[in-house]
Amino acid sequence: MTVLSVRRPVTVLAMDLPVREALFDAAALNRLTAVADGDPSLVVRDFADPAVAGAPARAEVLLTGWGCPPLTAEALARMPRPRTVVHAAGSVKHHITEAAGPVRAEHLTRSA
Repeated sequence: MTVLSVRRPVTVLAMDLPVREALFDAAALNRLTAVADGDPSLVVRDFADPAVAGAPARAEVLLTGWGCPPLTAEALARMPRPRTVVHAAGSVKHHITEAAGPVRAEHLTRSA
């Protein structure tokens, strides 16, 4: 039998802490850590904050929500690896800037 090793993308949460707490209960955080590398207790509110600078620099996936700082040219310069932004809210207009490039929006729903 062959065991496949699947590399999990480095994922960073960027949102207000109360939003993370409302969206991700313990079960959801367990599911997230099963498919993604990263620290779900770390929530980025400022991409320029030296206390969290290492996380965005390693991020391949940004999991964003209300309170996410704007993805400006300066913010993106600190993040050389992001491939995907997953937004857990209604609109990206407050944090996606022209610097982020073209946006492909897909509506995803969560079944109860």
